[in-house]
Amino acid sequence: MNVTEIRDENGLKSKLVKIGICAVVLIIVFLAGFIPMWMKANSEAANHSITTKTLTRSEIFNLIATAIVDARRGEYESARQKTSDFYTRLDAQIQSGESSAYSNVQNESLKAAFTNRDAIITLLAQRDPASVERLTDIYLIYRRAVGESVTQPSNQTNTNSSTNTQ
Repeated sequence: MNVTEIRDENGLKSKLVKIGICAVVLIIVFLAGFIPMWMKANSEAANHSITTKTLTRSEIFNLIATAIVDARRGEYESARQKTSDFYTRLDAQIQSGESSAYSNVQNESLKAAFTNRDAIITLLAQRDPASVERLTDIYLIYRRAVGESVTQPSNQTNTNSSTNTQ
């Protein structure tokens, strides 16, 4: 080997080292920009999932609430359709398991709402005013199952009156 060959070999090695260092620096710069964006995307995906579940719960709740209002107004067919949609969507959520908008405990509690499903839908189809009370019972079962506090309305009237006797 002569001196020029050694210089060319050392020059080639130094160029490869420079290219390697540039490649490593580029990878580091890329990761410095990519990692924060990846973390933000994961955070936003989690927020999206929570929002979607909350929306699903609200839509299902609104179906039963609207069905009660429709039944009280005498719009039994509309109430029947909303009640049917309520049961269909609620059943789909219960069957979806881990991706459900409800926890496992809530899913188990919500199954109680299905005990009189066919009877309620039949009452609505028959335009029976008793369906309103049955729908209200389902509404209360739903609210208890999802952890909302429910107070039973009192049928007693307040008979306390203040009278001034002197």
